[in-house]
Amino acid sequence: MFPGNRVLTATTMLHVLAVLLFPGFALALRGRAFRMDSLSDSISGALSKATGSIFRGTCEGGWGSGGGGASTGVIKDGMREYFYKSCGLGGYEMLKGEFESNKVMHATKTMKVPQPICLGTSDYSAFVVFEKLSLGGFGSPELFGESLAAMHMCTSQNGKFGFHVNNTIGATFQPNTWQDTWADFWDKERLGHILSLCKREGASCPWEEDLRVKVRSVLSSHDCKPSLIHGDLWSGNQGFLTDGTPAIFDPAAYFGDYEADLAMTKLFGSNAKGFYTRHAEAMGPDHPKDGWELRQIVYNFYHIANHYVLFGGGYWQQAENMAMRILKA
Repeated sequence: MFPGNRVLTATTMLHVLAVLLFPGFALALRGRAFRMDSLSDSISGALSKATGSIFRGTCEGGWGSGGGGASTGVIKDGMREYFYKSCGLGGYEMLKGEFESNKVMHATKTMKVPQPICLGTSDYSAFVVFEKLSLGGFGSPELFGESLAAMHMCTSQNGKFGFHVNNTIGATFQPNTWQDTWADFWDKERLGHILSLCKREGASCPWEEDLRVKVRSVLSSHDCKPSLIHGDLWSGNQGFLTDGTPAIFDPAAYFGDYEADLAMTKLFGSNAKGFYTRHAEAMGPDHPKDGWELRQIVYNFYHIANHYVLFGGGYWQQAENMAMRILKA
C-alpha cells in the first residue's frame, strides 16, 4: 500500500523498479512528461484558435506509431476529444501532407474522413489534429463503394494530375508535381521516383528502362480523368464507424486514376464483392475500363517497391516478379 491507500498497478510497479535499477530511466520519464506538457499546451492553443473556443486539454498516448514514424494519441479537456499525431520538428511537412489530403477529401462531402482541425509545432514536436472517429462498427460494402465513387468523381480544378503539396506514403517521400498527362505523372512522380529509391537501398533493376517504356505505353492508351484518390487505400486505412458509416483515413492523396485506389484494396486481401460492384455501377458504363487487370499490377508495383524501401526483405523479389509480368503482357 502507498499513501492514500492506493494499490500499485503493474505499470506503476514496473516504473518504480526501473527507476530503482536504472536511474537514467527517471530522467527519461521526466523528459517525456515535460515534452508531453509542452505538446498539450501547444495543441490546446492551436485548437482554441482553430475552433474559436477556449480549449485546455491533456495529451494521452504518444507511444505508439501512427505510420511514417509519427506517434498518435488523443487530447481531452473533459468535454471534447480529438485525435492527434506528433513527431519531431523535421516531420512537419509529412504531417502537413496528411492534413492537406484530409482537407481536400473532407471538402468534397462524399466519403467520411477525419475532419482536419489544426496543424502546428511545439518546442519539441510537430503535430496535426483531426476529428476523432468512432471506428469499430459494421456497415454496407455497397454504400462504401458508392461513397468512394462519389469522391472519385471529384476531379482537379486545373485538369492536371498531381496535388498542391507533396506528401508521404508510409515514411517515404511522395512527390506530386502537376503533370499534363497521367502517363507522365506516373512515370516521373511514381515509377521513376520509387525505382531510384530502390536502387539507393541496393536493388538491381537492369530492366528499369524497359519497364518505364512499357508502363508509359500502357498508361498512354488509358483514358482517365484526374480523380481525387486516397492514395494508400489498403484495408488498414478504411473501416466503418459505430453507426455503420464507411470511413477512410491516413491518406496520401492526389489527383490521379481512381483505379489506383481500387488496385490497392486488392493488394493485401480484398474488399467485399459488393464494394466493387456498386463502385463500378456508380462510376458508369465501362468501368473499370479494358486493361484493368494489367494496370492493377502496374499500380501495385509501386506499393510493393515502397515496402522494399521501408522494410527490405523479400519485397524486392515480389516487385521483380510483378515487373516481369508487366513486361511480358
